[in-house]
Amino acid sequence: MRGLTNYKNIIIYAIELCLCYSVVNYALSKLELSGLPGVRYVELLFLFLCCVIIPFIINKHQSSLSKLLLSFAICCIPSLFASDQYSLSFYNLTTLFVPFLSYQVGSAISQQEGINKSRKYIIFIVAIVIVLVIAANQYIVNPMTLVVGRDFAFALVVLSSFLFLIKNQVLKIVLQILTLLVIFISIKRSLILGMVLALILYYFISIYWNKKYKLGTKMWLTLLIVILGFGAFAYIGTVQDINDSIEERFMNMSEDGGSGRDYIYEVIIDKIDASPTSQLLFGHGYNAVATKIFEHPAHNDVLEIMYDHGLIAVLIWIAFVIIIGYKAVRLIVKGEIELGSIIISIWVMWIMTFFTNCIHVNTSLSATFYLFFGLFDRQIHTNRYAISQSASFRRTIQ
Repeated sequence: MRGLTNYKNIIIYAIELCLCYSVVNYALSKLELSGLPGVRYVELLFLFLCCVIIPFIINKHQSSLSKLLLSFAICCIPSLFASDQYSLSFYNLTTLFVPFLSYQVGSAISQQEGINKSRKYIIFIVAIVIVLVIAANQYIVNPMTLVVGRDFAFALVVLSSFLFLIKNQVLKIVLQILTLLVIFISIKRSLILGMVLALILYYFISIYWNKKYKLGTKMWLTLLIVILGFGAFAYIGTVQDINDSIEERFMNMSEDGGSGRDYIYEVIIDKIDASPTSQLLFGHGYNAVATKIFEHPAHNDVLEIMYDHGLIAVLIWIAFVIIIGYKAVRLIVKGEIELGSIIISIWVMWIMTFFTNCIHVNTSLSATFYLFFGLFDRQIHTNRYAISQSASFRRTIQ
């Protein structure tokens, strides 16, 4: 039995490493830097390892969230046969199950015993530090590089979820401020708003609603956040080109239609309205938006899933999203402040990204989010179980 457990741990760490490798490569590619070698093979290895580990981590008592993701994947399968070109392959089929597989891996990570808790997510912390170092290097060479290749900030956002799990408050705040600073420099509006809202929610709930913090602790944490935040934004103000770009981007939000998103959404909605019943229910085909309408995704995951996979799939997926938000709020109301504040903060950030961008179609980015939420599957399965496991969760973030 111990041999099987060790084997499972090795696979889990290999999955995390593959995932972070792919996310870091995504950041490099958007900054037009030399990518990491063999990324395609690493992505295939990630999918293969997720399939291999399932027999070791799956159990017959699945949570409602796991069942929803499995149902979502199954409902997406008809889209593989709906395309004009036959698109059934191991890669395409497995990517449909990435939300379910990644969520299961996250759940398995949280259930591991006999290993240092911090090791569960240390690879993700290292990955975000690597991306921050790459961004800092590019900024030194030419600050506007981060503006031109702004989509690299998606890698920071998905990885930043794991920063909320760091127990050391100073380290956590410093890394979060640095991440927010780089995202501001990238002037990716939806990511700026998402990260800012997530941080405000997290610290407001976790500090001011948490009775375990004394008044003095609350005051010095607030002072540290204000000083670091003010310093970061003051520095942005000293860089004229970036400051002007940020101001211009936000001032033009209503005029540029979200960088052309209004037009994209209008076209896709019209296509959906004109669809026959079969395509309305089961979609137009795998990756259909990019192959049948535009040469790029929909920049909105709801529309992307609706057009590609159909009404049934998108309703299941929306149910999954709503339930996570509901469970997080309920945990906060029940007094599970630490757990609830983390989940609701990342949930809000996730909402901001998938409503205005295309996270779903990127395997590594979406997998990172689902794996993160999977970490809390057992805790949010039922309130009674979550409350009884509060001590276990506190050990998880140590």
